[in-house]
Amino acid sequence: EIRGMGNILGRQQHGHIAAIGFDLYNQMLSDTVRRIRGQETEPDIVTSLDMVGRGGIDPEYVPSPNMRMNLHKRLAATRKVEEVDAIEAEMSDMFGSPPSRARRLLDSVRLRVHAASAGFERVSIGRDDAELVYSPVFLRRGFSAEKIISYNNRWGLTFRVNLQDDKVVLKIANLGDEEDFPQRMGAFLKRAS
Repeated sequence: EIRGMGNILGRQQHGHIAAIGFDLYNQMLSDTVRRIRGQETEPDIVTSLDMVGRGGIDPEYVPSPNMRMNLHKRLAATRKVEEVDAIEAEMSDMFGSPPSRARRLLDSVRLRVHAASAGFERVSIGRDDAELVYSPVFLRRGFSAEKIISYNNRWGLTFRVNLQDDKVVLKIANLGDEEDFPQRMGAFLKRAS
C-alpha cells in the first residue's frame, strides 16, 4: 500500500522482473500477498520430466529461433492437456503437420501434465524402466498405495511402490515398445489422477 503499483511494476523493480521473468514475479507477488492476508493455499505440484527420446522442435520444421524458443517456453508453462492440444493445432496451422520428433515433444509434455495431476513431482523415463516420485503435497492430500497397485499389469505396465528417504517412489519395469509407451503411460496417469 505504501509503495503503490508504480514502484512494483515500474523502473525501480525492472531488474528483479528481468532476472526471474514477469510471470514468475507476478506469481511470487500474489503468493506473498495471499500469505500475508492469511489465505494460505496448497502449492501447485510442479513436475519435472526427464525422458529418453523426448523430442524437440527442429529448425527445419520451425525456421525462426525466436518462434522455436517461444513454443518451447509455452509448452513448458502448460498445466492442462487442452493447452498442449491448442499449441499443437497452432503449430500444424502455421508449419504443417508436426514431424515425429515434435510429436514426441508434445507427447512428453502431455505426460508431464498428466503426471502433475496424478501427484508426481519427478518423472524419469529410461529406455526400459521409469521412476515416478510422488510430491509431498500430494501425499498430504491423501495417497492410496492400494489404488496404484490395483493398476498393476494394466496397459502393459508393471509397478512397484517403494519408500526412499521419506519419499514414495513408483517404479515401472519393462516399458516395452517405445512408440506406444506415451499412450500407455498417459492412460495410467489419467486414471491415477
